[in-house]
Amino acid sequence: MGTFIELGHPDVAEILSHSGFDWLLIDGEHSPMGFETMERMLQAMVGTDCTPIIRPQWNDPVIIKRILDLGAHGIVVPWVNTKEEAEAAVRAARYPPEGIRGWGPRRAARWDPDYRDTANEEILVAVQVETQESLDNLDAIMGVDGVDACYIGPWDLSNNLGFSVPPDYDNKV
Repeated sequence: MGTFIELGHPDVAEILSHSGFDWLLIDGEHSPMGFETMERMLQAMVGTDCTPIIRPQWNDPVIIKRILDLGAHGIVVPWVNTKEEAEAAVRAARYPPEGIRGWGPRRAARWDPDYRDTANEEILVAVQVETQESLDNLDAIMGVDGVDACYIGPWDLSNNLGFSVPPDYDNKV
């Protein structure tokens, strides 16, 4: 069980990570948080059993690299519509030869001498389904090696399918 965090304060991450959640997703897409705030929030979660995940602003290899270098254990990449975009997200999260992530021995690797050897297998890569195009391509997207999960973005998907936002579930389901 987990939840999203849009309040950019380390105390929020610390309190929630000690409250029994399995994972917390720090929202870098819709919140005003910068990298420094996200790093402090990740630091506040250290020593708990809660898995820290960050949603980057976009499917951009530089943003994804920086987020993972901060110490996130996974990413949820927004607006993935095609197999090729899913492949790009996985490549951005993986070190060569599986990907293009550059080696920056920041927080993620500082205290784990095996990080470089284990990161490609242990980093979660999830994609967001938010458009008709992504629904049409869902089998191909989920067939990409390295895509571990998908998250249905209910607000954007509803909006892109022409439903009311917030969704009027009673009349659409």
